[in-house]
Amino acid sequence: FTLRDLSGAERAYEQAVETREWKQAPVAAIALGQLRSHKLGDARGAETAFELAIEFGNSDHTGRAAFLLGAIREDEFDDARGAADAYRRAVRSGDDHHGPSAAFNLGLLYAGVLDDPRRAEKAYRRAIKSGHDDAAPLSAMALADLREQRNDLPGAVEAYRWAIESDHAEVGPQAAFNLGVLLEENGNQPAAADAYRIAVGSGHSEQSPKASVALGLLLELRLGDPAGAADAFAQAIAAKHPVHSAEAVEHLARVSPAS
Repeated sequence: FTLRDLSGAERAYEQAVETREWKQAPVAAIALGQLRSHKLGDARGAETAFELAIEFGNSDHTGRAAFLLGAIREDEFDDARGAADAYRRAVRSGDDHHGPSAAFNLGLLYAGVLDDPRRAEKAYRRAIKSGHDDAAPLSAMALADLREQRNDLPGAVEAYRWAIESDHAEVGPQAAFNLGVLLEENGNQPAAADAYRIAVGSGHSEQSPKASVALGLLLELRLGDPAGAADAFAQAIAAKHPVHSAEAVEHLARVSPAS
């Protein structure tokens, strides 16, 4: 698109917004905000457009507009408190998609720059409760990390298990590996082995071979099972991972010199 085309589109959206028609005006305001943000480089104008979309009060679009408003305040202006206000509006909207996503982003803000772990946990738990395909498992992982930082081992284990149970293709295997590490570091080797086996069984291109190596070392050095360790290292080698498979070759040579 030429700048002239984009300017024409911007004016068309502005005219649609100016009608204040309850159904179409908020849709046009959101489109206007996205055009200004992504194509015209006008972050302030985008912020104004998203605010207008919210002001129309159409519940079908409030959640999305508030989520986009929070994102632009956070990403473009480093306005954490303004972003949090917008994300809270998105959460309250009841939007099935943008509400949980906003709750996750809100949790990250509270866990980070706003430094309010209690509110971070509340936001994460709300996203988890929603069952959203992405926001729920991502929030479970973030909650586990938050609880680890606060030395809440049972709470972290609980949150990692929530992430694993989500069956999310990316988050689940990572949560299983992280759970294995946490349990191993805290002296629960059998449970750690079980967690590593979940990650191995996922077949994930990164987490599975990494967990195979961790499982092999645990079986060899802590649980006295060199045969099981050899099997785990062999599985890591079979994955042909550029780093973890090479590690496994060295470990397998140690536990099974004749192979």
